[in-house]
Amino acid sequence: MNLLAGIYVVSAFLGGQSGLTISNDLGKSLEYSGEVANLINVGGANITEENVTGANFAGQNLSGAIIARSNATGADFSGANLSGATLDASNFTGANFAQANLTGATINSSNMTGAIFTGACLEGITIFASNFAETDLTNANLTGAEMQYTNLDTADMTGVVRDGNC
Repeated sequence: MNLLAGIYVVSAFLGGQSGLTISNDLGKSLEYSGEVANLINVGGANITEENVTGANFAGQNLSGAIIARSNATGADFSGANLSGATLDASNFTGANFAQANLTGATINSSNMTGAIFTGACLEGITIFASNFAETDLTNANLTGAEMQYTNLDTADMTGVVRDGNC
């Protein structure tokens, strides 16, 4: 398929992962607040086994962050810097990554169903065994992206950039 030239796609697979429930101390302090923005404007955040459903990370610096075994359903990462981040075994169903920077990030075994990546920079990203069904990748930059065992069923890839810088 010409649209995916320059993007390494091995296979398509994965039915959805359900997420679980920011390191434990930060997570406990946020458990009832419903507001995460402005608390995590530092690189290297560690969000592990937490429920950050609907949290607002918009515009935050989360470079090098690790989000693992967490539920971030409907979370807002729009315009956030997630360069070099690791998103592992988490649920991002309906999350908003519009205009986010995910340069060099890794997404592994995560559910991105219905997530929005409009205009996002995914340059050099590695995506493995993840579900991107119904995802909006309109005008996203996928230059140098590597995808293996990833479901792109009904993903909107209109205007995807595959040979340019972000």
